Amino acid sequence: MKDRIAITLDAGLLTLVDSKVGAQLQNRSQAIEHFLRLGLFGHAKLAGLIMVSAEHQERVLAFAGSGPSGSKKAKKGNKRATTSVQRDEHAGNADAQPLISRQTRALADAGCQRIIIVTQDGPQLKRLIDTIAKNNAQVVTRDVKGTAQVIAAAGEAGIDSPFFALGGDISFSCSLAAMMEYHLRHGKVATMG
Repeated sequence: MKDRIAITLDAGLLTLVDSKVGAQLQNRSQAIEHFLRLGLFGHAKLAGLIMVSAEHQERVLAFAGSGPSGSKKAKKGNKRATTSVQRDEHAGNADAQPLISRQTRALADAGCQRIIIVTQDGPQLKRLIDTIAKNNAQVVTRDVKGTAQVIAAAGEAGIDSPFFALGGDISFSCSLAAMMEYHLRHGKVATMG
């Protein structure tokens, strides 16, 4: 349910809003709401956070599709019995990139102006830093455990704007910008998906 409000608009502005009503925006109310959201969130300085534990550094540096296929058992107590691990459609492609590079590209494509990878000291840290340097991202090394501590470390590193948080070992193919727009449209600004 939406709250009703009354507003007064300049005639020229109202004409401009009305000119946008059509196929995608069905009425004035929807058009005004769309442009308010775009103005409030569409031009916001977005950031991206990728969480990579020391034991996942090698996995995120592997080229897409070079990992195992099939399913693996989830941790005890998890509601899901198994999680699917699928080969990436880019496997064997000469243009294939490490998973971490694909994630940083997806965040940049979604409008993230700053991307931070929070990780721990590990055997592949130097390689991770070298790979990330090519992707215009920053690596922050902290001895943290769990999502809450990683997000706190990102705050200490200067993320002070809306941000996406990704698990470093997760491959996805959805549009992050479309996902954010969906959640904003449904009033779920802070969400995990």
